[in-house]
Amino acid sequence: MTSTRTGAVVAAAFMAAGILPAQAQSVADFYRGKTINVLIGVGVGGEYDLQARMVARHLGKHIPGSPTVVPQNMIGAGGIKMANYLFAQAARDGTNIGMMGNNFPATEAVGGSGVQYSSVKFNWLGTMAPVVETMAVLTSTGVKTVDDLRGKEVVAGASGKGAITYIYPSTMNEFLGTKFKIVTGYPGGNQINLAMERGEQQQLVELESDKTKLATGQVHYRARSGRAART
Repeated sequence: MTSTRTGAVVAAAFMAAGILPAQAQSVADFYRGKTINVLIGVGVGGEYDLQARMVARHLGKHIPGSPTVVPQNMIGAGGIKMANYLFAQAARDGTNIGMMGNNFPATEAVGGSGVQYSSVKFNWLGTMAPVVETMAVLTSTGVKTVDDLRGKEVVAGASGKGAITYIYPSTMNEFLGTKFKIVTGYPGGNQINLAMERGEQQQLVELESDKTKLATGQVHYRARSGRAART
């Protein structure tokens, strides 16, 4: 039986069961005593990591057979390494689930470096929540507008070229004429936040996960993408 790869987090048991071999046992019999791996393509402590771990903590009790669910970080290329593994190497039996970045289909569409997966061949299971990406810069940079970003270099930390932390500032450089200097190599959002604290970099993507800096005046919102806030 040919099956699609399992992708995304928030698994519904019956959707996962759809990729089981046709000949065999019930869903409960299949999953009983097994381990489901929740693969996370970023470092520990970031937004995607926290969301995936929260789902992994409760997922097993909602799947017949009550399998053990184990979160595993597989870091590399902003999550692309994990997506490639899920697509090409992971078992196709419903025991591997990936926390997919919201940018992965777009990264594939523009021919992103290192992409070996096909988004349409994943078995998409669900989403955590609607996403609004935000960008902010340190107040200490003196940047207050996008026009300011066109005239002043701001250091932006990113995990890899396939990550939203890279795509966001690089897209602004390309289409808005900003001057972000993008430094890659951070394992995930938590490490990028720490780099800001240390003064290594001056910009944040996904500020929704760190409103403290906004409330204390350490950063200013400079851009956002996604659905407009309801009023």
